[in-house]
Amino acid sequence: MAVSNNAPLFVPIERALYDEVVRRLGPSGDAPARIGQVLKNYLSDTSTDADVWPALKAAASQGSLAQDYDRTYGDPQTGYIWGPVELLNGDEVRMTYKGEEYLAEVKHNRLFYSGMAMSPSEFASYVAGNTVRNAWRDLEVRLRGGDDEWIPASELRRRAQAGA
Repeated sequence: MAVSNNAPLFVPIERALYDEVVRRLGPSGDAPARIGQVLKNYLSDTSTDADVWPALKAAASQGSLAQDYDRTYGDPQTGYIWGPVELLNGDEVRMTYKGEEYLAEVKHNRLFYSGMAMSPSEFASYVAGNTVRNAWRDLEVRLRGGDDEWIPASELRRRAQAGA
């Protein structure tokens, strides 16, 4: 008898993790459905991310430079919209905190740090131990195709607002 691809599959997870999902959803929540949705979102969000999927990384290494770029970063003409600023796929974002440098990259129209997609504000907060930060003040950007200059995010915002 064939098993449907939509048949439930039981995957063991830590009890504390499951209990936390249930706690956050409340009494009317459906924890298995929510966990399934989180997995679907993750697969969708990383479907072209060569850093996450080894098979994509291997395929990218066999393509042309343009194909490699598209697989790794996404369309070079698009990117992440941050208020008035558009960070293009391939741009880098940096935060220096307590003497250490932390780098995030724009890939597939999202900002990624350490394999996690997050907003610039979330990145700044995460680096600073989940404290409230002003990302416009704390972050710097190196534009793809630029001259390796790090530009304060506040300066990019000022330029965008001025129409430069």
